[in-house]
Amino acid sequence: MLVAFFIGNETPIENAYVFQKPVYESYQACLKDIDENYHVLNYFLSIQFGHTTRLYRNHFYCTTSDEVKKLLESGAETKSSV
Repeated sequence: MLVAFFIGNETPIENAYVFQKPVYESYQACLKDIDENYHVLNYFLSIQFGHTTRLYRNHFYCTTSDEVKKLLESGAETKSSV
C-alpha cells in the first residue's frame, strides 16, 4: 500500500491520501514505483488537495493496511486525550 502525506500545509498528518491500487508484490516494488514515478504521483496528490503547482515535495511511504490502521488509531487516541 502506498500512503502519501500532503506537505502543502502545517499539518501533513491530517492530509493523508491512501493509494489502494496498485497492490505491490513487495516493499521494494513499492519503493521502485515511487522512485520511477515521483513527479506524476506528486502532481496527482497536489491536484487532490487543490494545489495545481508542484511547489511542495510531498512524502510517499510504502506500508501495510495494518500499519495505517495503527497510525489512525493512535491519532484518534491522541486527539481524545488533548
